[in-house]
Amino acid sequence: MSDNLLKVLGLLNRLEQAKIHYNLAHNQEDAITIEVAVPGQRWEIDCYSNGTRDVEIFKSNGTIGDKTAIDQLLRDFANGSDIPIQKRPRTTKAERPSRH
Repeated sequence: MSDNLLKVLGLLNRLEQAKIHYNLAHNQEDAITIEVAVPGQRWEIDCYSNGTRDVEIFKSNGTIGDKTAIDQLLRDFANGSDIPIQKRPRTTKAERPSRH
């Protein structure tokens, strides 16, 4: 077993011992992402094939939304985009993907 895999498994074991729930994702060709959700935070730990790791931490500001916030989020991120509609750069017809 490779040293890099052992390090990832060691991290997963540490999360389990700490009783911290996680999910695994494969969003990049050369990495596995460990997605962690703890109260008030979400972590994305990327473990790359070359052995490097990085973590992005998302912290809640404590604001609790209602149904209108859900509706707004669904409008903003419709069609699978990770850029809200009002912030997406405008494209010309020639730049848009073909629908064929």
